[in-house]
Amino acid sequence: MITELLAFKPELPELDAAGKSLSDKYIEIGLAYDQIAKYYLNNEYKLDDFAKLPKLLNNLNTLYNQYVEAKSVALAAYGKLYEETHAFQKSEIKNKRLTLNYNCMEIMDLSEDIVALINENFTEDNQFKNLDKSALEQKIQQIESIANELMTNKGKNKLIKQQGLNDMYYDRFVDRLPGLINQMKVVLKNLQTNTIEREVDSLNRELKSIINDYNQIIN
Repeated sequence: MITELLAFKPELPELDAAGKSLSDKYIEIGLAYDQIAKYYLNNEYKLDDFAKLPKLLNNLNTLYNQYVEAKSVALAAYGKLYEETHAFQKSEIKNKRLTLNYNCMEIMDLSEDIVALINENFTEDNQFKNLDKSALEQKIQQIESIANELMTNKGKNKLIKQQGLNDMYYDRFVDRLPGLINQMKVVLKNLQTNTIEREVDSLNRELKSIINDYNQIIN
């Protein structure tokens, strides 16, 4: 299967190499599990009093760590490709002067950036490390400004269609933006309170809903 995927065009050397490495490690882990299973099912462990088991388990642990590393490399390669593709698509939309479409993309990019930063800085003991609150507040202001612009075009179905968006879902998407924006502000307001975990969870749910709405207006 992986060989067939690698044969697809266009070639993506970095992603292909990372994917092949990840696939190989996954197969090796399966073979290591199989060795342990056979060691038990064939009653070999009774003959050597489990003498071989530490070596088998150590091999499995080594392969698992290598798999985790390969997965990290593959995700990074995919992330890089996604960012490059997304930036190109965004640039194309901007050049075509599809302002509403571009603004919807921009508001999603900013929102995902904010929530990602909050999630990365959130820890079990409710402490935020190296979180630049003022930078997040500036991004929220940008989102508010874009949201207000999008609001002015509610109900303009012809324009919305011309912008390459689904007019059936546009108004619902725009109407939900204030909820997301306000929840971002709530999180920043409660960073050092005992309710912050609940508020961060609520923010992630808000973003998930907005992403679903966004996917409907661009399809």
